[in-house]
Amino acid sequence: MAPQKNLYLSGINILLGLLALTSIAGGTVLLLKPDGSLLGFPQGLLAGSPFDNYLLPGLFIVGVFGLGSLLTMIGFHIGKFWAWFTTAMLSAALIGFEIIERLIIGQSFLQYIFGAIGIALIILVFFGETKAAQQNSKF
Repeated sequence: MAPQKNLYLSGINILLGLLALTSIAGGTVLLLKPDGSLLGFPQGLLAGSPFDNYLLPGLFIVGVFGLGSLLTMIGFHIGKFWAWFTTAMLSAALIGFEIIERLIIGQSFLQYIFGAIGIALIILVFFGETKAAQQNSKF
């Protein structure tokens, strides 16, 4: 495999790993204490949202971004064709989540960080020829 393609796959897996780790950790904290106090989130941030507490957002974060990223990393590692597609879908979901979060609760530096991760993953998937690289590699 060409070194450039391997670099794209490495970048994708690093970003997916970061997303999985932070999502599982942060989402779990929200599940343990749905009032958001363990992360310093005031309950008032949810005003104007359909949520009374952070339980459902925490479950979504753990399930979609945490476990979804972890399963996608495993897919790349074992050479599954679907991993490039799920990376694109996770990226789109992450960008959408951050935009909606910005509209509902206001601005936070974390929105920029996770939004940048989503954009970087989209770039790596679509412009990095990772589909072809993934078919020829077990990472």
